This record gives sequence, structure tokens and C-alpha cells, in this order.
Amino acid sequence: MKTFYKKKRLYINNADISDCFYDIIPKHVTLRKDINSKIFEKQVDGFHETAFHEIDVVPYNEVEFLKIDNFFDTEIQVKNIDVKTFSQIMFTALCSIIKREWDSQKFHVILHSSGYDSRLISLAIRKLYRENGSNWLGKILFVEAGGEVELFKQIMQYEGWDESQYVICFKDNCNDPTEYFSDCFDFKTAYKKTNGVLSYPINIWWDTIDWLQNKGIIPDDNSIQCWTGYCLNEITDTIGGYKDWDLKKYFRWIYYHQLSAFPLKGTWIYPFYDFDFIRTFATYGKKYAEELVQSGCVEPGIGIGIAKLIVDNIEPEIQKIPRLSLNEMYENNYRKISDRLMNKIISGYNGSWYHKNINPSVSPTNIIYYSDWWGTWSLASLCEYLINLEYKIEVK
Repeated sequence: MKTFYKKKRLYINNADISDCFYDIIPKHVTLRKDINSKIFEKQVDGFHETAFHEIDVVPYNEVEFLKIDNFFDTEIQVKNIDVKTFSQIMFTALCSIIKREWDSQKFHVILHSSGYDSRLISLAIRKLYRENGSNWLGKILFVEAGGEVELFKQIMQYEGWDESQYVICFKDNCNDPTEYFSDCFDFKTAYKKTNGVLSYPINIWWDTIDWLQNKGIIPDDNSIQCWTGYCLNEITDTIGGYKDWDLKKYFRWIYYHQLSAFPLKGTWIYPFYDFDFIRTFATYGKKYAEELVQSGCVEPGIGIGIAKLIVDNIEPEIQKIPRLSLNEMYENNYRKISDRLMNKIISGYNGSWYHKNINPSVSPTNIIYYSDWWGTWSLASLCEYLINLEYKIEVK
């Protein structure tokens, strides 16, 4: 039986299909002169057009590995149990998944914020480490990459990790929040991490790994195994009946979301996308997910999911360390770009073939979020890459 849902959007050019958009661009390609604004929206259900006439998004229903009819071998029988028992069952399920997927021969990179889903994963790894020893653990590095430095350090110290086992990504830029991501805006290579089609300029699953490798802190892509706590809020939404969602609706929603088009650097494990975890959650946690959804605590991608409830019950002491919310990150300017960096970004774009030949009406923004500006910047970077490889770009 399949173990993981694959968060991967596919593109097609005649018979060529790939999750890497720029890998299937023909040597003679036709760029749309008038870009449909939907191309740069973060989520548009059923929209398959791209910036190039020859390439389309493969429709969700035609992607074999996304079909979920057989995700569960038996119908879920919902059971009501007390919250402490539920929390322990979910924590045990997570530990089993991590132990099953853990490759002790690889260098393990764990993305870690101050959030509850990150705490849940690091607590599970700590438990398995204590039970199985150093040989099982192998080399490990917890990585903070979102401006939550002090809270992250407190969590690492509480859990007992050695200083050599955690690092602050982009640490040279920590003194100025508006410069924090300054290493992530190289116009010449932007197309790689944005797949040439995305309208969000930061790819946490690429930029962090790239930075760590460039610094010589971690080995190459083939030697690493990366872990993230992404998606638990959305799974909570789904099981809790947010907007009448079910798993089929959610998986379709995320396929047409730009998050599914982000390239990944290295091998990535999403333990909360494991079907054993989802099945266990749906069996024992429907009541608690529904309570969260009804209370308004959960929105797709933000809010507080089931992780807080679980950690509250398995490790209440760690919850004395605050969590930095997404709104607080914006308020602290970690999603804002400095004037110096914006001038560099705009200068790179203004010198591009795309700007000189297409010059669309788009206004730069210094906010890190989905926008036409960042989509245009990404596409311009891709076109520059193609031009340098002597591709012929026709515009119509």
C-alpha cells in the first residue's frame, strides 16, 4: 500500500511530463504576450494554462499517484477517546512513521520553527534517539529559517540537543529583518527554486538547503534526508470538516496550489502526509479537529492545528516557550524587503530580456507574498536562462 501522499504538480509538453517545468521546455518555445493573471494566483482550481503555449499543467484527475480512492484499505470507523489517550496515540503513530522512514546513513536536515508541528517532530526524534542510540540517529541538523531565532534556540536547549546539532540559516542577516532573506534573491538562479512559474519568491525547501550546502555545512542532495512539519494544519482542517472539505477535496486543492509546484532540493519526508498518520487522526481525532475548526483556530496554512493539543498533553513544559505567529513575523518585518535589496532585485529584472521585450505593466512589491510582481520576476529569470542556452523564444 502507498505510504505517502506526493505533493507534486506535473507539467506536460506533448509526451514529455515532469514536475520540473523548465526541463520540458522545447528549444523553440512560444511565450504568451498577454499573461493570464490566474497563472500568478496562489491557487486556481482546474486552471491548466502556463506562460508558454506548448506547456500545460497536467489535470489533477489524470495524475495517477494523486488518486486517493485506495488510500484507506477499510472505511474509517470514528472512535471517541479522551484527549490524553488521543495525544499519546498520535505521538506514537508519528514516532513509528519517523522510525520507519529514517535512513541512518543519510545526513538529516530538519526544518524547525517555533511552531507546534516542529516541536512535535523534534520531540518524536528525541524519543527515538533515546530508545535507539547514536548509531540510529546518525548526523542531524535542526535548521531555523524564518526569523524565530531565540525561540528556536530555547526549544533546542529544552530538548537537550547539542549546539552542533542545530543552526540558524541566513544567520549573517539576523540583525536586520528586512535583509534576512537577502541570500535568496539571485535573479540569475531564481528560476530554479521557483520552477520558473511561481509568484512566491522564497522556497524554504530549496533556499535553506542551498544556503547550507554553499556554506559547506551539509553534503550534496544525494546524501541528505530532509524533514518538515508542513501540512498538519490543512489535515486538521480536512478531518474537522472545514468548508465541507474531505481528503479528496483537500488533495485537489493543494495540487492546484503553487505550493505543489515548488522544486525540492534533496529527498524530503512529510510525515504528516503519511497515510498511517492521517488514518489514525481520522479514526481517533475527528472530534478534536472539529472543535478546532468550529472555534476558528484553523485556516489553511495558518492558525493552530492539532499539534498544539498533542504537545500540550505529551510535553506540557515545552509550551512555556512562546510560538511566533505568522502575523507577528509580518509585524516584525521578516516578510518585508529592504530598500537596498529591492533596488538590487529591480535592477536585475530591468536588465533582463523579458523586461526589455515584453515589459508588462507590473509594480514591484517589497512584501514576500504571492503577487504578479514575483511571478513576473520568476518568469523573467527563466527566460534569461533559456536565452543564455540559445533557446528561441517567440512571443504571441
